[in-house]
Amino acid sequence: MIRLCTSESKPMLCGESVPAKLFVFTQNEPAVTIDVKDWEAKIGTAAFYPDEYGRVMMDLFFEPDIAEEAMRRGVDSLVYYAECTWKPSEIVSFARNETMKRVFNATLFYPKGTVYKRMVEPWRYRIKDRCFDSEGYIIDQGAMQEIRYGVRSTREAGCGWIAAYNFFKLNGQEKTMQETVGGLSRFGFGELRGENFLNLFLFLKRGGIPVRITFGKKAALERMRTSKSGILLYSTKLFAAHYACWKKMDDGRCCFYNAVYGKRNDICSPDAFIEQNVNGFTVILIYIS
Repeated sequence: MIRLCTSESKPMLCGESVPAKLFVFTQNEPAVTIDVKDWEAKIGTAAFYPDEYGRVMMDLFFEPDIAEEAMRRGVDSLVYYAECTWKPSEIVSFARNETMKRVFNATLFYPKGTVYKRMVEPWRYRIKDRCFDSEGYIIDQGAMQEIRYGVRSTREAGCGWIAAYNFFKLNGQEKTMQETVGGLSRFGFGELRGENFLNLFLFLKRGGIPVRITFGKKAALERMRTSKSGILLYSTKLFAAHYACWKKMDDGRCCFYNAVYGKRNDICSPDAFIEQNVNGFTVILIYIS
């Protein structure tokens, strides 16, 4: 779990590898300097420099021995922090090494000369901050009535596209919310009746994720115990079902996103989740081994 804490560290923009065009951000002291922790272990530091044009520059330093996946979660958390704090239209940074380049490419940053930029998508500020967790995953569909999904609101029929958005992000292939909704709308008719599981499965496949599918409670539980992430479709009551994205934790439990609206760190075993949430016959699992 990524945690951000106020840091006593000094700004880091003093190395010879810093792109010259970013020094314009450092005429003043940074607005804030943050330590990035994975649980209790410090994995990096970030200094934020906002300007008067709606941009924020992030100066990032990560410990050399941390895993790429932990670095990506750290960047996700820092982007969410910047969006909530300054509401920028653009976030800029630079890569100190090849790992950071791969992380930026996986998190909607794009190279622009010697720097990396991320344009904040228009939908982001139409959605309340509390609809996201601290790493930017959507967790509160119930508060997203303003976002349309075809002729219905996301609150009514959006669990499928939310699960797809979270799943792409979880697997290092983040897409914008608009891109996700647009892709599913072109591919099927989920915006009318709720997303069809086959349409969702094929959309993920075409997006480059090597997903598999299985049916039934017993088979789903077996795959959830041995796979790293997935999307679960399950009955919540007669003639009603819900999609929830999940990832495997180090201790074998799973963290679920948007299963319970607004619940952060929704962590439990696969068996406990199905026992507590499935109320009917439908259990379909899309997963990555």
